[in-house]
Amino acid sequence: MERPYATAESQLDGKPLTIEDTRHIADARVLPETVENLILLGKALSKSLRYLEAIEAYSKALALNPDSPEARRLRAGRYLSTLQTERAIEDFRRALETGGDALDCRYRMGLAFYFQGDYEKAMEEFSSVLFLADPEMEIALIYWHSLASLKAKKDPSFLHREVAEEAVGHHYSYREGVSFLKGELTEDGLRKRAEAESCDMEYSMKMYALHVWKESRGKKDTLLKDILKRDEYWFCFSSLAAWQERRRALRGSP
Repeated sequence: MERPYATAESQLDGKPLTIEDTRHIADARVLPETVENLILLGKALSKSLRYLEAIEAYSKALALNPDSPEARRLRAGRYLSTLQTERAIEDFRRALETGGDALDCRYRMGLAFYFQGDYEKAMEEFSSVLFLADPEMEIALIYWHSLASLKAKKDPSFLHREVAEEAVGHHYSYREGVSFLKGELTEDGLRKRAEAESCDMEYSMKMYALHVWKESRGKKDTLLKDILKRDEYWFCFSSLAAWQERRRALRGSP
């Protein structure tokens, strides 16, 4: 990569950060600490995946103006990206209370509950905004609602919904995961498509669906390990879910 990026270990596991400031970060650091400039710093840090420091910048902005909707929403997203789920949920709720976009906030609250292992609450959040979604977001909601359903040992009731392949945009891997869960794509077919992916994010979206399906049938697999090896896009939601599952397994939590 042309510019430095923080590793998952530095943002999720307390390991040292070993990269230097980019020019944009350095320029933002010397600006007066106004709400606008602190948001600028947070965004510059986020581009290098330095989410923990971005949270600090957004928190300083909120200390100056607790009613800043932009700082609140940005901090909520970075809390989610670092698996600080309770704080993410709190910020997304406050964002909703002050006019935040319901689809945006509730989808991510659903993800936060999913990462916590509270799958029924996750299902509720995803269900609550399905009617607001365009096809691109609808397939994301179906994917995560279906996986949460399998985790909760419930019927994945959204799988009957049809979303045209050409309408899902960049969420095509979510659609392939859903197609597999519906039985339209075989296990071998999904695996081959995943392994053919040069993009780690698309790989993780496909393989995570396969992992949850196998788990729901009592089949052991090494797919979490495989997903976490391909970590260029460690911050994508399927990779974060895999990271959180591995973390719980190491701690002996359900």
